[in-house]
Parts: sequence; structure tokens; C-alpha cells
Amino acid sequence: MRAWQSRWPTARQSWAGPARSPTTGIPRASRLAPSPPTSRPRACSFVEAQRHFERALALWDEVRYADDRVGLDRAGLAERAADAAAAAGDLPRAIELGRAILASQDPPADADLRDRVRAGLRWHLWEAGEHDAALTEVVATLERQPRDRVTHTRAVALAQHAGLLMMAGQTTRARRQAAQALRIGRAIPAREVEALALGVLGWCLAQAGRIDEAVERVRAAWTIALEAGDPAGQALAYNELAAVLDVCGRTGEALDVALQGRDLAARHGLGRTMGALLESTAVRALYELGRWNEADDRVAAALEGGAVGPGRVGLLVARALLCTGRGRFAEADGALEEAAGYARGSTDRQHLGWYGAAAAELALWRGDPRGALRSVAGALWVEDRGVARPAMAMLPIRDVSGGRLLALASRAGAEVSLETRVGARAVEPSLAGIMEAMRQTVAGRPGRIPGMRPDILAARADTERWAGRGPARQVRAWETAAAAAHASRPYAESYARWRLAEAMLGGRLPRESAAREIRAAHDLAARLGAEPLRHELEVLANRARMPLAGGAVPEQDGRHPGSVAAFGLTPRERSVLALLASGCTNREIAERLYISPKTASVHVSNILGKLGVDGRVGAATLAHRLGLAGVEEEATQRG
Repeated sequence: MRAWQSRWPTARQSWAGPARSPTTGIPRASRLAPSPPTSRPRACSFVEAQRHFERALALWDEVRYADDRVGLDRAGLAERAADAAAAAGDLPRAIELGRAILASQDPPADADLRDRVRAGLRWHLWEAGEHDAALTEVVATLERQPRDRVTHTRAVALAQHAGLLMMAGQTTRARRQAAQALRIGRAIPAREVEALALGVLGWCLAQAGRIDEAVERVRAAWTIALEAGDPAGQALAYNELAAVLDVCGRTGEALDVALQGRDLAARHGLGRTMGALLESTAVRALYELGRWNEADDRVAAALEGGAVGPGRVGLLVARALLCTGRGRFAEADGALEEAAGYARGSTDRQHLGWYGAAAAELALWRGDPRGALRSVAGALWVEDRGVARPAMAMLPIRDVSGGRLLALASRAGAEVSLETRVGARAVEPSLAGIMEAMRQTVAGRPGRIPGMRPDILAARADTERWAGRGPARQVRAWETAAAAAHASRPYAESYARWRLAEAMLGGRLPRESAAREIRAAHDLAARLGAEPLRHELEVLANRARMPLAGGAVPEQDGRHPGSVAAFGLTPRERSVLALLASGCTNREIAERLYISPKTASVHVSNILGKLGVDGRVGAATLAHRLGLAGVEEEATQRG
């Protein structure tokens, strides 16, 4: 009895409030319905609340008249334990508790409680990766409801079905179900159903490219949440609105909304959970907008302030992105290592996507494109009962990490293709299926999903580089990518201009055009503090004998990650490659080095074989990466 008395009050402090609405259980990333107060802790200690609720459950049979003492029956206590488990990330336990309530020999007499448990169970199944079971459960609920009656249970199930279909990528069916749920929700009325249906419709419209309508629907759902007056539901609504604004390419607005939601969460004691989640959304927006110093400061403050749960994971991933961009690779490793336990054991698609993107970019800057491909694969595929299946089917409509993964995979594929005759798909067997699935999902719609446009266009340009297309095609592709990132994504713009300059130099285009791109890219990288990218640009400028700011040609400092020695080129072959990369024909190479055209042709063939590329464009591109291009005078002297 004493143990019971110590456990129950402690749990209530973290999980107090009146009865909930039947929409409880809508996933953290997609719930816009007003959250009932009892479904979220005041003290924000999800794990602690779960532990106390579980202990109270274990002691239930030892306490006489326990339901009178706590004001609810055992099923109600188990329901709270299940909610706490889900909030703490223990979805298997949440599912187990929910099923136990429904299968109990003494089922709850409260029909509303039973409906809430079923509703929560459906979302928990989906979030745990049991997609078929989640859909089966919601369809069974709909079949049990009479079609000729308008009931709250049917409205909730329709709205949930729409949400599950949306996350499965079936947006046409999702819109039909959401529209039906919206009509019923307004007729009953049931504002929480209306909010969820509006949110689902908004995301479906976003994927269809109907941006203004999408924002309008999600903003309407946000308004309903604000009217409901529950702080947790309001914070979730702020996060959802920020997410759809980001996907719609309105990153500055997304930042403002996320910060407003963060402030609201902090005022109501939700700073470490919902506040941290909103802070991570804000920090990613700052990262994209190029406000890296501010992003760094916010991440440090939030982590030191005790951020927990998904919010902490999002902040750690943001730290990894920032540290990688600035060349602090050891710090990036540490952030990813801390986030790894949650990200690898979770089906939270948002965190899987950004975690995979951060790990892939770190691997690329370390010169490990195959490791980058493995990181992308890890974000895209999960094991489900021994079968690999997509983990991120809904990424294109939930956040922009799907586009980032596609861009990084294409970049890694291009790097691998420069090292081996076989393409990256042959080197990494899983890549073919991954790239095809991603292209089908996102690559064909850069104009329809504005927030993903810069990444998708960069992926297309890197695919041209990967395939060894002619320099004219590569130049056009990188010009388009740079223009898409201009002003709103400075880091992406700097990268695109770097590749554009490489393509220009490899295609014998006017050197002043290439120099202009190098200087613009270098200025952006220097302003951000993007040291690895800045270094690559200085290496390129040095080898091409192109001055940067102040008119000086940067000195090469030997830190370039590539190694020409790894390809076994002789000194003569290096001279030939330098001239080839400068656009010289075999005859011109022969004249510069005082050899016969036939000998020059033999050298070129040997170089292509050693580099593992299929043509002169691929060799020229790799020469720029290795710092051998643009040094005709040195090559002639060595000859």
C-alpha cells in the first residue's frame, strides 16, 4: 500500500488532467487534433511517468478499492501507461498494453475509453512499422460501424484511415476519406476530427503541388488547435504548420512559426519535449537559410537545457549537419552516435531521413562515398519480419529529407563512378532499387514540391556527372541547380557553383566564367564557415590559377582528401591528364609534351583505364577533384 501511495501521485504529477478525446494516439508528426490534457505530461518526463504507471499497475491487485482511491479503473490506468510508453518511444509496450485492455476478460464498460484505445493502437502499430496491422484495424472498425449512421467513432476512424493512407503514399484515397471525415466532423460537430481531416487534406494537396491550398488547410487545422486551448495540442499544431511551410518552400515562415511554438511550449512547461521538437525544426530552417552561428547557439542551449525524446534526436542530427559542414567531423561523430540508438530503433520517418542525410554527408566529406550510400540505404529500408521494405514512403510529403537523401545518393554515386569502371549501382547492389524508388517518389516533381526543388535539381546534375555526360549538359544542369538554391539555400548554392565551375573548366568554356563561379561559391562558403567546401574551392582555384578575393591565388595546403597516387599514374601520365583536363586534344597534348599523337593517345587510354572512367569527360572531372587540372605550364615543364 505504501508503494502504491508513492507511485500514483508521482505519476499523476507527470500525467495529470481530465478525460481525453477519442483522437488520442495520432502520431507526433501528424496529429493536429487538439490534444487532451491527460495525454501529455506537465513535467515532461515520459520515461519516468511510464515507470510509475507500470508500477502502479503491478500493485493494483494488492490495493483494496484501488479504483476509488485514484478515480479510474484498471483499464483507464493501463490506457495512461500505454500513452506514456508511446510518448517515451516504447511502442511495443504501448501496443501490448492496448491489446491487453481490449482482450481483457473484464473489458472496459466505458465505450469512449474502448474507442480511444483502438484509435491509439492504430497509430502505435503504424509508428512501430506494423503498417498492414494498422490498416487492417482501422478498416475493421469502419466495417463495424453502420454506414447509415453518423457516429463519432466512424468519423475518427475515417480521419485516421485518411492519415494512414496519406503516410502510405496513397494520396488520392486519402483525400477521399479525409473529405468524408471532414463532412461528418463538421456535422456532429467534432472539432478534433475536423482538424485531423484538414491536416491530411493539406499534406495531400502539398504533394500535388497545390501549395497555397495546402498551407490554407493546415493553417485551418492549426487554428482549431489554438481554439481548443490545450498547450500540447497547440505546440503540435505549430510544429505541423512549420513543417508544411518548409515543404512548400517557405522556410523563413516555417522558422517564425517554429519559434512561436517553441515559446508557447516553454511557457506551459513543455520546453524539454515539445519545445525541443520545435527548436529542432527551427534549427534545421536556420541551417538551410545559412544562419549557422545562430543555429549552433540554439542547438547548444537546447541540449544543455535538457531536451529529451524526439526533440533531442532532431537537435543532435542538426548539430551533426552543422559540424560536418564546418569540418568538425569528430563532433559530428559524437552527435550521430548519441542519436543513433533512437534513430536506428525507430520508424519515425522524419528522424530516419535526417539522420541518414547527416551520416551520408559526413561520409562524403571524409572521402567515403560507399559509406554514404550505405547511410542512405539505412534510412530508406527497414527490416519488417525479415523482409526489407521502404521506411520512408511518405517522406516527400512530410519533410524535405527525401530530396536531401536523393541528392546525397546521386553525389555519392558520382564519386564512386569516378573510381571504378562499373557504375555505383554495381558497386552497391542495393542502390539500384533505392534510387529507382526515390526517383519514382520525388525526382519527377521539382516544381510541385518547392522545398525539395534545390536538392532534386542537384541530384539531377550529379546524375549527369555520374553518367559522364558532356560538359555542356553538366553546365546547364548545375546552372539550374545553383539558380534554384540562390538566396534561400546558400550552402546548396555554393556546392552547385563549385560543380558548375568544374564542369566549365572540363568543357573548355571561358575561364572567366569559371573564375566567377569559383569566387561566388568561395564567398558563400567562407561566410558560412563551411571549411571542407571552402577548401575544395581553394584547391580548384589553385590548380586553375584563378585568384579569389583580394586577387591572390590560394596556396595548396596538402589537405585535399583525394590521392592521385592511389591510381598509380606515372609522372608523364599526370602531365597528360593535366592537359586533358584543361581541354587539350591528343594532338595538342602531343605538341605541348613533344611526343607523337599516337603516344599521346596511348597515354590517354592508359589513364582512362587506371582511373576507371569511360571517357575524357570523366577523366577531366576526376582530375579537378584530385587537383591536377589547369596547370598546363607545369605539365609542359615536367614533360
